[in-house]
Amino acid sequence: MSFMEKINYLKLIYLDLSDEVEAQILLSEGGCSEYFLEELTQNFLPLPLSYLEFLRSNDGIGLDWITLYGSSSSIFPSLFSILNLWKESHNLDFLELQYCPIGEDSGSNVYCINKDGAIVMFDSEIYEEQEPCLVSNSFETFIDECVLGKRYPEFSFTEDNEFYDFLVKQGWA
Repeated sequence: MSFMEKINYLKLIYLDLSDEVEAQILLSEGGCSEYFLEELTQNFLPLPLSYLEFLRSNDGIGLDWITLYGSSSSIFPSLFSILNLWKESHNLDFLELQYCPIGEDSGSNVYCINKDGAIVMFDSEIYEEQEPCLVSNSFETFIDECVLGKRYPEFSFTEDNEFYDFLVKQGWA
């Protein structure tokens, strides 16, 4: 099952999930606007088609340990507001460095797409003293394995974790 099939499956069965699992999923009503996608692709070249496909269907999403940004119309944090926030508060200009911030975890670490299409993480505590950490070679793999799959335990607690148990039952983790 592809990463988008997993997300679409979650949308389909959302109301049938147990309360514990359902509480860890926050879905957008629809995708972002074409205007937002144009603005994004003008500022960050090149972006993986899989990421743009994700945004066309989901204007952000919250899955257990991570929130993926959306547009300014989204219920999720705006990608462009995060750019400004990190530039002002951390003196880190993702745009200048050619990193497209796509989401953040519960510890406020930011995940970005680099110019090669890989996913890297900036630690919110030691961002000034570090190079970003490579997390995944692609957006597809990041969602498929790190957020909804076998690498999930690297990023979140698995003991007494209903969301992780759900992933295991699906055969994803």
